[in-house]
Amino acid sequence: MSNADSPACPLCTARTTRHLLRWKAARDIHRCAECSTLFTQPLPTPRELHEYYQSFAYKKPRPEQVRRFLGERRSELAALFGWSGATRGRSFLDQGGGAGVAYAAARDLGLDSHFGDINEGAINYVRETFGLPTDRLVRDLSQHPGTFD
Repeated sequence: MSNADSPACPLCTARTTRHLLRWKAARDIHRCAECSTLFTQPLPTPRELHEYYQSFAYKKPRPEQVRRFLGERRSELAALFGWSGATRGRSFLDQGGGAGVAYAAARDLGLDSHFGDINEGAINYVRETFGLPTDRLVRDLSQHPGTFD
């Protein structure tokens, strides 16, 4: 596929993308050579995404798993992003967050933490388990006024 035929990266708009594989429902997976973003072409419709994720079997972790996962995510976030103590004014989005453990770990580290998922079971679990406030739930990134670190 030539650059002229390559789909534009949805993040940086570069046309230096590489086709990796064909996935279910005739969707192609590409990687951007400029920013390394992986993306699907064509994009699923909102209805297709909603149906897929609502039918996805949501599995709640056991309480002891949550405690262990929280500790692991805190350590990972601190190491990966250098957020040990320097979190004031930094924001975090746990998009497709499932059980919300990364959301809670980032919040515990002092980040302005947000959670996004389209699975209603996951959203309800994070509300009940971690007290997810409505203003921390991101349902549509294009409607969210802020940016994330």
